[in-house]
Amino acid sequence: MNLSYDAVTSAQLNAMTKAQIASYKLIVFPGGNSIDMGNSLTRTTTANVKAAVSTYGVSYIGFCAGAFMAESSTLYNVFNLAGTWFDFYNYSLIDMVWTTFPDGSRRDLVYWEGPHVSGFGSVIAKYPNGQAAIAEGKVGKGFVVVSGVHPEAPSNWRYGMADVDADGVTADVNYAATLIAAAYSKIVLPHY
Repeated sequence: MNLSYDAVTSAQLNAMTKAQIASYKLIVFPGGNSIDMGNSLTRTTTANVKAAVSTYGVSYIGFCAGAFMAESSTLYNVFNLAGTWFDFYNYSLIDMVWTTFPDGSRRDLVYWEGPHVSGFGSVIAKYPNGQAAIAEGKVGKGFVVVSGVHPEAPSNWRYGMADVDADGVTADVNYAATLIAAAYSKIVLPHY
C-alpha cells in the first residue's frame, strides 16, 4: 500500500507518550490473544491510545484480538474505543466463514475465535447468523474499524481448516487493504 510504518512491541508502546502516539495517522492492532495483549499494556498506555484516537484524530483498525482491544472489557486493559463489550462469534471455531456485505456480495474469510462487533458503529459485514463481523465508526475526532475476521490472513493460516477459501487469498488480502485504506483516510464504507 506504500505506507510507511513502525512496528512496536507492547514495551515500546508502553514507553510512548500520548503525544508520540498521537503523531501517527493510523494504529493497526493485530490478532492474537487479547487478554495477553491487554495485560502487557499499562492503563496509562491504553488511556493514551484512546486519547490519541478520540482527542487527536488518530485512526484505529483492529483485526480479531485487535477488535477485542477496542471493546470496554474490565477483564484486562483495553482501549475502550467502541464503548461496548464484544463477545465471541463462535468461541471454538477456527475455519473459513462466509461474511455478507450490504450489496449482497459474500466473502469467505478466516475466522479464528474472534468477536462479533455488534453494538458499535455501522455494520460493514455480517456473519452467517446476522451478527456484525466488521464495523466502523467515528470515535471523537478519530475513526475506528473493527473486524472479527481476518481478511489480512496469509495463505498458511488456512491449512487444516475444514473449508477451502472459496474466493481466494488474494481477494481477501485486497479487501484487508480496502479496510486499512478506509481507516487511514477516514472513508466510510458501504454499511447496513
